[in-house]
Amino acid sequence: MKTLVIMPTYGRLPFLNRALASFLLQTYDDKELVIINDDKNVEIKCEYPNVTCINIDKRILTGQKKNIATNIGFHNIYIPFDDDDIMLPNRIENCVKIHNDNPDIELYWNKWSYS
Repeated sequence: MKTLVIMPTYGRLPFLNRALASFLLQTYDDKELVIINDDKNVEIKCEYPNVTCINIDKRILTGQKKNIATNIGFHNIYIPFDDDDIMLPNRIENCVKIHNDNPDIELYWNKWSYS
C-alpha cells in the first residue's frame, strides 16, 4: 500500500531534521513524505529519495497545505505528521497493518454523522 506522510510547516526549521530523520528510519518501504512550507523567507530543499519539498511564497491555511499534498499522486493511505513530531520506526508499518486488518475501516467514521 502506497503511503503518503504529509508534513505542513512554517518557521520551524530547528525541528525538521529530527522529523525527517524519523521518517527516513521507517521500516515500511512504500512511503513518501511531502513537506509543504509556506514561509516565504525560507526555502526548504531535500535530496532524499521519496521526500518532496513544496515551497509556497504566501501564507496559506494548514488544510490548504494538506490538500496540496494529497494532489501529489495516488496513495492508499495518508498520514498527517507535524513538523515537530517524531515517529517510532514502525509507525507507518503499523498504520498499514491496521488498515489491511480492517478493510472496512472507513465505514466506522460515518457512525457519528447525522443524516
